[in-house]
Amino acid sequence: MLFWVKAVHSAIFLVMVAAIAYLLYAGITDHDGWPSIVAFALPALEGVVFFGNRMRCPLTDLAESLGDEHGAVTDIFMPKAIAERTFEIFTPLYLAGGALMIYRWVS
Repeated sequence: MLFWVKAVHSAIFLVMVAAIAYLLYAGITDHDGWPSIVAFALPALEGVVFFGNRMRCPLTDLAESLGDEHGAVTDIFMPKAIAERTFEIFTPLYLAGGALMIYRWVS
């Protein structure tokens, strides 16, 4: 079961990375519409869940309840160097993409 928790965690991570990449692409190339709204909303929703759970992913709690020592983001099936720096890498990219999209929508 722990394998599947980590697999779902990894899949969610990949979806968020794809959303952030698309958000940057859409902001740079002036693509708008529902895909850019979804790309903007998904990481924002993840942030609400994360902050609402006291800065802890709910899947971390589930992984730990299944016996994992620390079900942190570094336990996903990603290179450790990226997994350990998830917030430092992807938060600025999301903010940049979001700022570009907001700028495009306003202007």
